[in-house]
Amino acid sequence: MKQEAAAGGTRKAGAGFDEGDTLGPKIAGVKMYATPSDTGKVIATLGRGDEMVVVGAEKDGYVEVETGSGKGWVRMTLVQKR
Repeated sequence: MKQEAAAGGTRKAGAGFDEGDTLGPKIAGVKMYATPSDTGKVIATLGRGDEMVVVGAEKDGYVEVETGSGKGWVRMTLVQKR
């Protein structure tokens, strides 16, 4: 996405997490899924105090993260950098 932005492309609000960034939920009850989809299996439900680290790519509005509960996908609009 950085290359796209440098080339004049646009980024959606909330986009642009980098691998290794520490994130936290904006609200309690954010679900972490096995796949980047609301229909995927829920691996964990995160509270406001939970932390996660970006470990992979962004896909379809989700970012791949790892927490103390495991590895999965969370909706990008529901998390923020810490």
